[in-house]
Amino acid sequence: MKHSIIIRITVVICSLLITSTTFAKEDSLEHPVIKPMPKYEIIQRVSNKDPFGSLTVKVKENNKTTRKKVDGQFWRLSYNKSDKSPVSAGEIIGNYKLAILEKGGKITYLSTRDLHFSVPRKDGGISYATLHVASSHYEIKIVDEKSLKTVLDFGAEELKKALDTHGHIAVYGINFLINSDSLQVGAAKILEEFARLMMLYPELKIEIQGHTDNTGAAAHNLQLSNRRARTGQKFILLYGINPSRMLAKGYGMAKPIDTNDTEEGRAKNRRVELVKIK
Repeated sequence: MKHSIIIRITVVICSLLITSTTFAKEDSLEHPVIKPMPKYEIIQRVSNKDPFGSLTVKVKENNKTTRKKVDGQFWRLSYNKSDKSPVSAGEIIGNYKLAILEKGGKITYLSTRDLHFSVPRKDGGISYATLHVASSHYEIKIVDEKSLKTVLDFGAEELKKALDTHGHIAVYGINFLINSDSLQVGAAKILEEFARLMMLYPELKIEIQGHTDNTGAAAHNLQLSNRRARTGQKFILLYGINPSRMLAKGYGMAKPIDTNDTEEGRAKNRRVELVKIK
């Protein structure tokens, strides 16, 4: 297993509390991001900070449903309505859908009584959740995936020094929507530094690599990492960089730099890597 110099970046995102007219005000018993419907009271709260919990989220694309397991701080929140006025499952799910999409989240699975989704947090992490509506109450299970903390501020010059010294750099903070090659808010700032790197050093040639952890099928991860690497390449090409100076390739789960047996290890393996072409 090779050793990589690692640059970790926390992307600062605008406030992500889901607090439109659809959701109640923040309460210490509640999740800091995902809030209840108005007139609903919490009847059960389970939060497990250590060890981390797990949650399996359904992801439906092209009429095919797969499952993604995520680890982190676990929450289980159950709610009952405080009055007897009727609210349908469709109304509850519809309200959450609107609030989630307004805040840059993504719906990954939807049925008449179930909603699976992800929401970005202001610390740069992502919260994954499943919502199930029963006859008189609903329950949300949430995992706050741990965010990578900043250990080095960087720019084009620092990237060049690292490439000259080590030949490759693992970069974190270029986040994509779940099971997608669409960039999340904040990723553009890092890719802009990649473009600046290529403009400042016109002799430099690089390979942009996409890497995943071992969650999911190997073939799917390979295809997804290829698409994500090409997304990064296309972004940089918008700055007029000669295409002959860049390759884009995904390696899926084939080149881990840490164990896949822990949440933190998997987070390190999910990365974009720059490799200097000699």
